[in-house]
Amino acid sequence: MNNMVLVVEDDAGLREALIDTLMISGIECVEANSAESAMLLLKQHKFSLVVSDVQMGAMSGLDLLRSIKLNYPDLPVLMMTAYATIDDAVEAMRLGAIDYMAKPFAPEVLLNMVSRYLPEKEKETDGPVVADPSSLQLLELAAKVARSDASVMVLYQVAQVKKYSHVTFMISRLAVTKHL
Repeated sequence: MNNMVLVVEDDAGLREALIDTLMISGIECVEANSAESAMLLLKQHKFSLVVSDVQMGAMSGLDLLRSIKLNYPDLPVLMMTAYATIDDAVEAMRLGAIDYMAKPFAPEVLLNMVSRYLPEKEKETDGPVVADPSSLQLLELAAKVARSDASVMVLYQVAQVKKYSHVTFMISRLAVTKHL
């Protein structure tokens, strides 16, 4: 799953700065200029995180938070506001916000908060990751041996057990696959 963040901010300049900051860091974003627009986007896309302002137009960020928690209870929501009060922060957390940022904040603060609450990306590879030419040769040899009927004893020094244990696993996995 791609990690996509919905950024909800009614101030166009700040919204652009938030989006630019996240996108420069490689985080996919979709923007909404109101809570109402955000609700429509939530029906159209799957998001990993919502970053929302508290003070907006007709529908506030806290109203948006209530709606998200009602319709998407597992979706994390990070709230931000320029008018930070202890009461608002307590209310946001009580309603289910994962955290609360007071504006203005440095880009690093936004990136740290967002990266803290985004799920880890899934690995994009199925096989072993190798770059060393000798490791590549070893994997080719292991694949050849696994296709044969030969019995093999793999020997390596204790210090190399961790380094080459994936090869032993690959040989046994290929051998089992061959016999199925």
